Formats: sequence, structure tokens, C-alpha cells
Amino acid sequence: MVLRHFNLREQPFGVTPDPRFLYATATHREALAALRYGIEAGLGFVSLIANPGMGKTTILFEALAQLGDTARTVFLFQSIQTPLDLFRALLIDLGEKNPQGSVVDLETRLNEILLQQNKTGKKLIVVLDEAQNLDFAVLEAVRMLSNFETPSLKLVQIVLCGQLQLGDRLAEPQLLQLRQRISIFASLHSLSTTEVANYIQHRLKVAGYENAKPLFTNGAMEMIARHSGGIPRNINNICFNALTIGCALGKRCIEAEIIREVIGDLKVQKAERSEPITITQATDARPIIPLPKREGGLGLRVAGFAAVFFVVSVMAYVLVLASSGDAGTDKIHRDATISTHPPSTHANLQKLVPVVAPPSTGTKIPEATPTVTPKQMPVSTPAADPAKATPPTQVDKQKGSSPAPLARGNKDTHMQRTAAGFVDRPVTAGNKIRLVEAHRTQSLIDLCTEQFGRCEPALLKRIIELNLLLADPNHIKQGNIIIMPEAATSPEVDRQKPSGG
Repeated sequence: MVLRHFNLREQPFGVTPDPRFLYATATHREALAALRYGIEAGLGFVSLIANPGMGKTTILFEALAQLGDTARTVFLFQSIQTPLDLFRALLIDLGEKNPQGSVVDLETRLNEILLQQNKTGKKLIVVLDEAQNLDFAVLEAVRMLSNFETPSLKLVQIVLCGQLQLGDRLAEPQLLQLRQRISIFASLHSLSTTEVANYIQHRLKVAGYENAKPLFTNGAMEMIARHSGGIPRNINNICFNALTIGCALGKRCIEAEIIREVIGDLKVQKAERSEPITITQATDARPIIPLPKREGGLGLRVAGFAAVFFVVSVMAYVLVLASSGDAGTDKIHRDATISTHPPSTHANLQKLVPVVAPPSTGTKIPEATPTVTPKQMPVSTPAADPAKATPPTQVDKQKGSSPAPLARGNKDTHMQRTAAGFVDRPVTAGNKIRLVEAHRTQSLIDLCTEQFGRCEPALLKRIIELNLLLADPNHIKQGNIIIMPEAATSPEVDRQKPSGG
């Protein structure tokens, strides 16, 4: 339908390397002449290096077509992984059916065929396309092909064709011998704006376009030259899509607006980018999926401000209570007890009781450090005899840490300060506790297992009740202080423990 709409005999912008459509720019003519000269002179090795889409294969086909019946050609496109694959592929193309044997056996058979071919007066040309992908061992085997010769001429002419990486490979020190044997390095360069216009007109003429009015306007050709980078394959892609869109719109002339639409389509197929498009092959496009925008940013900021305000308020409240506390406390100790009051007094709410430090001594509350070994601190119960009571001035000199001061209040209760907060429980004889410091980030279950060798549900429940203000039992940070029962058993735990035989 497109060909009929534009009065064309065949597709002018196809993807096959048809030598009829070759537009010989200065660089293409130079490369073609170099290839022909290297082959006809029997130099052994020639190379053709260029970017993808520049028409290397078309140039090779044109060079071989010009040689006509004076040469026999083996064109190796397939992937060759080992030297054995190389010799088997050569023999199969030369007419051998399923050649078997070692590399030496295949070399011997190849030498026999080359001698027979030389008697016919025809040159044997081996073309290795995409040679930049060949392994070092294969390239070394390719070099050995040049050893097939007579005293007067080479029995095989080898053409290495590849992208720019082939030049990098040949520059490696281990391929020095191969590089020295390559007599000609031909290359292709991108087309200028004028050459792009002539290239398009040439292909349209070969395809049968005979209208005096140009099919592509000057503005369209300028845009094609700018966005194709002067690479023939890119030019073909743009023009092919432009003819398709022009036919669909009923246009008889391709204008810049259609090219702009094609560029947008090819850009979408290639990738979503902000920089100017550089088209390679539209078929291997991988669109980039943009990340979704994050919503609710204002709500998160408000919540953050509220949390900061709450923390500051609590700290101010604690400092005010601390400054108004009893200044008669003699020394600091960390004797911990737990107490609670009737629900009518507390209304089921936890009450924060500040820690009061004696202002006369200027003692500060020490912070827990990760290097301190967890220390068991027995909980003092209300002493019947004041003389037997534990002095509140005891300091652990061996560990180098000072106990936390306690607030003065009810004679039968004390408030325990921990990293998890302040908790009050009634004091009983079986309710002694101790403070344990987390030496790494871990869960409450891991910490319980470290301390008691096990962590039964009843024991875990008891520890959680002792640390009601613990934010996340599954994530206890290093340095946090956790209230632990002094022993793994208690009357409550024993009652829940199943009877054993």
C-alpha cells in the first residue's frame, strides 16, 4: 500500500545489505577501493572497521560482487567460540559434509582443499563479520590461516570486519603478530547533511521514484540528518516510518512535521530521556519506567513536628520536676524496685516520676555505654529494720558505673528509671529485677535467651510487662537498658509452667 501510494517499485529503505542501494560517499569509495586492492594484491589480511549501521556488510558485498568469478568467498556470520568451530565452519562452507576430527586433522584437510582451489586460479576469500566478538584463541587460529601459502602467494585472503572494538582488540599486546600481518585498515565515517540528502534521493531513485517534486522537503531532510547522526541505518529507520505515516495521512510529500512525529515515536521506543535523541536500532529499545511521585509529604512533616514537640515537652517536664526535687538525697544508687497504685489513683495511666540528683554534689546521671557488662542489681524490699536496709550510697567501683538516683516518695515504693521509660509495680518478695544493657541491636527474645538460656511465653510476657514503654520489642538498639526479672521463674511463671513427669 505504501509503495503504491508513493509510486515506488520496491521498498527504498529496507534493512538488507543490497549493493544496488549503496550510495558511495567519499569515505565509502575509499574503503571499497582499499578492500579490492588488498584482496587482488594477495596481501593476506585486510580489515574494515566502522560503527554499527554504517554499511560495512553492504561494502563487503559490493567488493565481492566486483571481483566476480575471479574469487570464491566464504562468509562467516555465525558465532565461533573455539578454533575447532572455525575450521569446521570453513570446511562446511567449502563443501565438506560434517567434518570431524581434531584441529590438526581439520587443518590438514583444509590445506588439501586450498591447494586444489589454487589450481583453479580462483582466490579464496574468507570474511569474518563481527570479528570484535571473537575470542583470543579464535583470533590466533585466524592468524594461523595465513600460514597456508605457497612460495609465491597466499592460498587464502582474510577480511576482518567489525565495530570499533575490533581496533581495540587488535591493539592488545597478545595479538601483536596478527596486527602486524594486517596490511590495510579501512574505515567508514558518518554522512554529512548534504550526503544524507543525496543518500535519500539515491535510494528513492533506485526504488523507482520518478516524480519531479522531491518526496522529502528540505526541512525534513535537515531534521533527518540532525537526528540520525549521519548513520545510514538510522536514516533508513526514520525514512521508513515517515513513509508509513505519510501514507496513513494521505500525504504525497514528507514534511518536517511528519519527521518530528517519527523522531518522537522512535524516542519513546528507545528510552524516555531528556537529552536529544541519538537513534541506534529502534527494535532493541527498553523504555525507562519513571518512579511514582511520593504523596503525603505534608502529613509526614506535620507528624514529625508533632513528635519533636512531644519529646521536647516531656524533657522540659522532667527537668522542672528534677529541679524541684529533694536536695537532701545523699548519694546515688541503682537499687531498683517496682510499685503500682490502685487504679483509682492512676486511672490506668503510667506516671513519669523524675530522677532527682543532689545539687550539692553535682552528680550527673551516667549514660549506659556499650562496653559495660550486664550487671545484676537485686531489688531492695521494704526493710523491717532500718539498720539492715541496704545503704543507698553503694557504688559499683569494679565496673566504673554509678547507680541511677531514685526519687523520694512512698516509703513502700520506688520508681525505676530505664531506657524504656518509668514503670511502677507492687513490690513482692518474688518480684526482684535487674537491669540488662543491650550490647548490639537485637530483639527482646534474643536478649531473654542470652540471659536465661530460654525464652518461654510466660517469661517473655513478664519481661514485656516490666518494660511497658518499650517501643519495639523486635528492635532493641545497642546501649538500651532493659528491665529483667532476677530469675527466670516467678510465682506467675511457675503457675503457667506445665507439670512434667
